Amino acid sequence: HFLAGSVHPSSNTVHSEEGLANDFACMIDNPEAAVTMLEQIADASVDLGFGHVIMCKSGKDRTSMAVTYEQCRFARRHHSLQEEQVWPLLNAMRIRGTRIMNVKKNTGHMHYAFNEIQVKFLPEWYRPPPETRSWGTDT
Repeated sequence: HFLAGSVHPSSNTVHSEEGLANDFACMIDNPEAAVTMLEQIADASVDLGFGHVIMCKSGKDRTSMAVTYEQCRFARRHHSLQEEQVWPLLNAMRIRGTRIMNVKKNTGHMHYAFNEIQVKFLPEWYRPPPETRSWGTDT
């Protein structure tokens, strides 16, 4: 379900506002459902020839998690990245990639600013590797 009253590209089914509201309610109970919805929207964007933008208020921490996750999804979809290669690649990008260098440039530290509680509530794919966590407040 993408937008109220929209047509899902694979089913030609029109989705109502009520259906969309139900989707959002499910996401509150199951944060992984929110990730699935974001994946579907990103995939539909690519399939339709559109782009999508990922950002948080500062463009560092949440953005870094989302961008590196999308890069791995892209590698799986277009470059035959195997399932067992996803986590190692994801962690390598988050530990040594350009996103952590962006954080260092902005903060002077090579740690994503997530506190312990925030990490517990992040969907699994959006959790930074332990060695990159500062346990500080999100900036």
